[in-house]
Amino acid sequence: MVHDGGGNISLSGTARLSSNPLPTGQWLYVRVLNGSYIDSLRASYEVDQGKYLAWYNNAVQNVFGSNGDPVESGTPPPQPDTTATGTVVEQPDAQGNMKLVLQVHHTDKEVAAAEKVSYWVGASVPVNPLFFSGMKEVMFLLADAGGLLGPLYEWRLLFQGQPVESVAFERDRILVSNDQTVQIPLNLTKQDMRNLGAKVYFGYQLKNGTFKTLNVIWNPS
Repeated sequence: MVHDGGGNISLSGTARLSSNPLPTGQWLYVRVLNGSYIDSLRASYEVDQGKYLAWYNNAVQNVFGSNGDPVESGTPPPQPDTTATGTVVEQPDAQGNMKLVLQVHHTDKEVAAAEKVSYWVGASVPVNPLFFSGMKEVMFLLADAGGLLGPLYEWRLLFQGQPVESVAFERDRILVSNDQTVQIPLNLTKQDMRNLGAKVYFGYQLKNGTFKTLNVIWNPS
């Protein structure tokens, strides 16, 4: 989408309701975090009718620029790949609580940079699990410092104004090989997760890098 002059771009959704003036002739990119959404995207423009008619009467149509872009010679920068490869294996404990073993394959480029990586574990849950309505909310699994028996895990919501790093499952692991294993105790049984209508998603981000969503979803149903 290109914003070619005057007016505001308005985003409306559960996390944002605002109008922001943008400079003329700039590319507009909209990035929505997984699990969130935008109700509407509206653009308002102020047009000088006299100047518009003067341009229109003398315009030479060239299919929005010789390269097909609405701005002549304007081309959006290439977007990085935002998906990654992973597998997940179920390992229930003696009490039936589910642990997921996530295998993540990192690219040679990521490993060569000796980057630090953080992982996210998010569950998409119907707002009202009794009725399985279309509305969803996303909860993130976190580990605290724990005690003698090791770390404790709990599910939390990400509230407006909180940094997304605050709900990372694991932060700043140093990459030394392509394949990384992440142990994820859900602290719930498979039947519990099924009753909630939950699906578990996974992602990671390199330090100062692009967030990547894994191409695997754990569905207990």
